[in-house]
Amino acid sequence: MSVFTTPNQTWIPEFGVVHGEITMFSDGRWGRHEYSRWPQAYARDSFHMACIPSAPHPDGPSSILWCTLSTDDWVTEDCGVAGMGRLKPSLMGELAKEASKSMDRLSHCSLRPPWDGIAKFLVICLRHCVDRLQLLPAYPGVIISLAAHIQRLCLELAGLYFMLRVVIRRLEALDDYSGDVLDVLSTHSPNLTVVQVLHCAGVPVWFQQPLTKQMAIYRVVQKTDVPLDFSNRPSYPRLWVRAMAAMVRRQLCASRLPDLRGGESEEGDRSARSGPPPKRFCVEKDTGSAGEEAQAFSKGFAMNPFCQHYFSDTVSISTPWSKALASVGALPQPSRSVTYFFPPPFLIDSLIGYESKPEKIARYIHHLVTVRTFCRLCLFDPTIAGKLLTVAEWRDALWGDYTMDGESEGSGGRVRTRHQLKQNLRQLFGGLASLPSYDSSATPALEDVAVTLHAVVADRTIQQRLVWEAHETNWRCELLALDAVMVGSNGWPELERWMRESLVSEIWGAGSSGVDIAPSLQTFGSRYCWLVPPRPGWENCRPRLQAFLDVLSRWPGYPSELRRARLPDNACTEEQYCRIADLTVAFYVKTFVTTFGRLPVPPVYVSGDSSA
Repeated sequence: MSVFTTPNQTWIPEFGVVHGEITMFSDGRWGRHEYSRWPQAYARDSFHMACIPSAPHPDGPSSILWCTLSTDDWVTEDCGVAGMGRLKPSLMGELAKEASKSMDRLSHCSLRPPWDGIAKFLVICLRHCVDRLQLLPAYPGVIISLAAHIQRLCLELAGLYFMLRVVIRRLEALDDYSGDVLDVLSTHSPNLTVVQVLHCAGVPVWFQQPLTKQMAIYRVVQKTDVPLDFSNRPSYPRLWVRAMAAMVRRQLCASRLPDLRGGESEEGDRSARSGPPPKRFCVEKDTGSAGEEAQAFSKGFAMNPFCQHYFSDTVSISTPWSKALASVGALPQPSRSVTYFFPPPFLIDSLIGYESKPEKIARYIHHLVTVRTFCRLCLFDPTIAGKLLTVAEWRDALWGDYTMDGESEGSGGRVRTRHQLKQNLRQLFGGLASLPSYDSSATPALEDVAVTLHAVVADRTIQQRLVWEAHETNWRCELLALDAVMVGSNGWPELERWMRESLVSEIWGAGSSGVDIAPSLQTFGSRYCWLVPPRPGWENCRPRLQAFLDVLSRWPGYPSELRRARLPDNACTEEQYCRIADLTVAFYVKTFVTTFGRLPVPPVYVSGDSSA
């Protein structure tokens, strides 16, 4: 028979008994196995968990990390899928702020192996979770569990920070700190040497030892169970102990973009849904949706915008991008239907030299406000979508006729195929998503502002914002997709893949995660990152171009001239900078066209924007 004793505490926790499986509860915690809030068995490679602060501190971590979450903290969102929503904005803001502070605190520490690897792992996971929580709606259990995991990771970072700043210094000093007990989570162990060392360092500790007659017992206490605010209602099935953390990452934040090369040839199924496959790429004439563009193409009036670059009358691109896209010329018609991650920008844009109808564009834009959140959700939730939409399918989606009808009366196989594909898309948007068919009197919200059809026609800013969003989302997704093909990262272990995606995301942002592909409209009009001399502000674009160079340097065929290019401040002339930008963008465009058979979507800015 064994007992728990302690040299520096006045209570004994009810420790979790590991029988091979543990349970996640409705508050997202793991009960007695919640290592961020409850003492666990000592493990040398996770000693930082014993150093997690046991209470909030004025300098951090803050009280939000001890907040008990429930479904009351979840609010529904009209995203097209019933029962989905997000964390309350106030809580989300506090968690995101605390996550940023946690990572910033640790960045000021001198990290040595193995703690540098642990820190990198925790930061990558935390960024991924925060992006996932901020960007995508989900069911209540997923949102609460994800928010609780952010709390857990922040506390683990706090434990690592405190261990490096205080505990390790005490251990290395070899002085007796037993009289100055630290306010940390603590641990327990049956190893007497471990207990003695921790006790001397002032770390709360419990010693598991056999009960003998010679043992000196000063006081007997009852075991203390987890706090009353811990939920006892299971949320997930029991799981193996070692699988719990992996399950959280996989279920809550291991999202991955669909494969841009996933489509078969025209003899294969290019629909995002089930149904008979189209025999070859062709946009069938369809009243109100794709008919006019198909007629224009058949008469040779204009190439499709995915085969030839057209300048926009709504947004602008920088010189390196316009030169690279124009140099491609007119591509041959693809052998398979091209697909896009998000609505193709040219469907809602006014292109110079490409015939389009303003009334149709206005309808597309008006309905996009209704379906844009669902379109984002489809990117990372394979249970909703799983494959990308073709241009014809995006036209049908934006046209917004989701009424199911009977079998096609046409006798041709192509007609029946086109009809079946439209039925599949209507089932996705109008059935699974429960999205309404287009209504010209609808007033969907865009950033909490009601948008009417009249507003779309009268306010050019609405079109600019949505065209910019379509460009930015597709550009980020396409860059991630191409990089995955070039370096083969889809076959890498999860953590290595996340780290690569984080590196790629530095090209457009702060380097958070690969989930950060949907820009906030609040950043619309922010500084454009692809300026070149003599445009004012081009110097501030150096970090983004350098990040682009770092990513592309691992791709096959990377130009030798670029391998010598470095862009620290004042390290190259304006002429050299323009040369590097031209070569880099040209290499990206060429690689994309060779790999996917169409033009890429470039990053854009609004003409006349002072930030550009």
